Amino acid sequence: MGKSSQIMTIKEVAKYLKMNERTVYKLIQAGQIPAAKLGKQWRLDKGKLNEWIGFQMADMANEDLALLEKDHKEVVIKIVPLLKEKQVIFNFYAASKSQAIQKLVQVLVSNNNISPVEGKNLLRNVMERERLCSTAIGEGVAVPHPRDAVISKLKKPLLAAGICSQGMDFESIDGKPTNIVVLVSAPRNDIHLKLMARLSRLLRDKVFRYKLIQAEDFKTFKNIIQKKEFSLDKGGGDEKIS
Repeated sequence: MGKSSQIMTIKEVAKYLKMNERTVYKLIQAGQIPAAKLGKQWRLDKGKLNEWIGFQMADMANEDLALLEKDHKEVVIKIVPLLKEKQVIFNFYAASKSQAIQKLVQVLVSNNNISPVEGKNLLRNVMERERLCSTAIGEGVAVPHPRDAVISKLKKPLLAAGICSQGMDFESIDGKPTNIVVLVSAPRNDIHLKLMARLSRLLRDKVFRYKLIQAEDFKTFKNIIQKKEFSLDKGGGDEKIS
């Protein structure tokens, strides 16, 4: 049986994603993870599972996203420590989705986060993911990412972000222009999952998105995210328009 069609048990999935088995079972029961029953036992296809990672985040409830972030007794992966000034581009614009992704991958290469060869590998895998379904999840947000953790030498996740106040075409699922593009790459699938869950919780807040789009410098951008992450970790909800 090929790698793409490897069948896994709940226990194997829990180990693969570094999750508690009860968390995996709960997400299956809620219809969040693709699975099928063989007799009385759940079975999951590894290929479909990898495609699922980050695929349905926009539609998941906040409590399920929070569960993914904090599972398996690991420290929650926060966005602020991953932000680097040279990897956030203001007045970002690209004529197409592929050009936008190329620019953000090049940002990681130019700042010596990954080698040119790794950059080509990342670009290829991100574009493969885009062919499955656009990662422009709507409401002006796109989170391009590879189908799998493709750069095993990474010690921590990498982010590169572009802010386009006027909006650009990223083939969004809602047909609206995209203003915020965050490219994500992680060393392992479980880290990728937790990172995508946190980004999804942050970026679904309308006021938060508006503040990011209006930010004119890195310090302001970082402070906005820091305040929102603090609110999330304290159990706060969406911000209110005053």
